[in-house]
Amino acid sequence: MLLSGCDSGVLWRDGVYSVYWIDTRENVFLGRRVHGSWIARVLPVVDAVASNELYIVARRRDDAEAPHEFRVLEKALDSDSAEAFESVSHALTTDEFDDLRRRLNLPEPVPLRGA
Repeated sequence: MLLSGCDSGVLWRDGVYSVYWIDTRENVFLGRRVHGSWIARVLPVVDAVASNELYIVARRRDDAEAPHEFRVLEKALDSDSAEAFESVSHALTTDEFDDLRRRLNLPEPVPLRGA
């Protein structure tokens, strides 16, 4: 998914990665900047994020009624030409994420301001 010609804004940034919204504040993605456009890595609605040298952790849900799920992006596996599935984990429940967070020393996602 590319961003071009839409109302948008950036809520969080780490190098080539940003959490950004398109059209509405309920349409919040985690993406990678590639040649001046954004390529989505985690689909909406992202509402919390954190990173360290190796990983980005995003908390998201489909809508306000849905439970949160977590996605972990491994930076070393990502590139401008990679597909999201190559670097981003499958959807993790809170318990699965807590277990992985302890094993990999992942950061705890911080709620986004303005999301």
